[in-house]
Amino acid sequence: MVAAPLQAMAWPFIAGPEEAPRQAIGLTWQDEGVDPPVEVSINGAPQALTWAGAPGEPLRAAAFVPLHNAERTVRLALDADGAMVEVACTLTPPRRWELFLVNHSHVDIGYTEYPDILADAHGDYVAQALDLMSATDDRPEAERYRWTCEATGPSNASWRGTPRAPTNSSAGCATAAWRSPRSTST
Repeated sequence: MVAAPLQAMAWPFIAGPEEAPRQAIGLTWQDEGVDPPVEVSINGAPQALTWAGAPGEPLRAAAFVPLHNAERTVRLALDADGAMVEVACTLTPPRRWELFLVNHSHVDIGYTEYPDILADAHGDYVAQALDLMSATDDRPEAERYRWTCEATGPSNASWRGTPRAPTNSSAGCATAAWRSPRSTST
């Protein structure tokens, strides 16, 4: 057994399908004189690793183990140029989060680009938002796409058909968007 050039830390990250979730373990390899192993054994089960890092910095990789509902310790073992390296890592089940992704737009005409170029871009944003709203109409209310336009100028230009008119599918949605209780814009 040699001093461990390997460090392992449980990450509060869950991956994989709902029926087989896995918890992430962050690995750090600190021995510049020895190439990191391409495989680690976690509680006896081999797992391939892909290491990455900037020159002069420790290399990092992620390994995944089945998620458990209680704290537990897993043993990681690897062969580093013929020497067996083992470390233990205590895993605490991460908190389950519900993540909401919110589309955001900001209108600042003339600050980031010329006004005529931004007008085209904002027209596209409005049309894309309306297309996304139409694409989620068949989903339950809580899963439908929502969007609030920060300024009426880009929306009004889209309704007039400049610079990009909404598609046929989004045109009906546009009318509904201004009247729908799911829209926060009036």
